[in-house]
Amino acid sequence: MIALHKYTPLWLRRLAFFIAVCCVIFVSWWPREYTEVYVAETFHRNDDITHAVIYAVFATATLVAWGRREHPWKSRWWVWVSMTLFGILMEIGQETIPGVNRSLELFDIVGNAVGAFVGVMLCLPLFWPPKKNRLPRIP
Repeated sequence: MIALHKYTPLWLRRLAFFIAVCCVIFVSWWPREYTEVYVAETFHRNDDITHAVIYAVFATATLVAWGRREHPWKSRWWVWVSMTLFGILMEIGQETIPGVNRSLELFDIVGNAVGAFVGVMLCLPLFWPPKKNRLPRIP
């Protein structure tokens, strides 16, 4: 994963980002009637962990597609803020869009923010490579 930003074309990284956006929107706004049985059996007790994992992958895809090596901490900060705001908007959409029949939950928003933070921190090797000759040479 360390060399992903060097050898993968920019258009492919951004395409992966847009696919991730579409998947998150699709999963967030899928009506409850169609997912109730599967989600209840599979993710009932791990709902917050599921949110964190999805947003960690989403933040990683965002940082790989749009992050800047010149300003690694600024890129991480903006990706984390944008992913957290996107998660809040998805939760508000679940509450307000007719036909979705899902509810806004505070712990889902927290899970989204924590997952985005983990995803941003997992990209540390991508945007903060170690300096050459960092260790002293032994004569």
